[in-house]
Amino acid sequence: IMNSFFQSITPRTAGFATIDQAQLTSSSRVVTDILMFIGGSPSSVAGGVKTTTIFILLLSAFKGGNSKGDIVLHKKSISNRTVQRALRIVALACIYAIIGIIAICVIEKNNAFAAGKPFGLSSAVIFEVLSAISTVGVTLGLTPTLAVASKLIIVALMFIGRVGSLTLAFAIKIKPKDAYGQIKYPDAKIVVG
Repeated sequence: IMNSFFQSITPRTAGFATIDQAQLTSSSRVVTDILMFIGGSPSSVAGGVKTTTIFILLLSAFKGGNSKGDIVLHKKSISNRTVQRALRIVALACIYAIIGIIAICVIEKNNAFAAGKPFGLSSAVIFEVLSAISTVGVTLGLTPTLAVASKLIIVALMFIGRVGSLTLAFAIKIKPKDAYGQIKYPDAKIVVG
């Protein structure tokens, strides 16, 4: 029971491993991946996209917004701008993780680590990438066997995770210059879902 409790906290950002992470069952590994991606709460040193970000997206998905796009919960309003920011954070984290996973899988296609393992290389790479981008610090033991290029990708993902994907995106964002102030574009009216 103590190991289960500690294992539910560790992937949020602790990085302490009281059990061998490589011995996790496939379902436990998936739950650990999800917990690492979500991370801890804001204003903490926890990594991940943060619990409040996921909560806002779940509210947006299941509750929906009012006419302005704001979500009203317990007589408080969560602005559409906040919902859009939460969506950007999760989307960027997913994009960085997917790019990292694909790049490492391509580089490590002949890595001997996965030989004889029940989960294979791709599952181990997903675990290591999510641990890196969420700044968790747990490993399955794959990272020491990686090529230098893959290790550099892991380092870059740790940097992105620590700095924040949205902060990094805003730092490299190029603002268009216009002589008349803000430009108002026509609504695209795209049907989704």
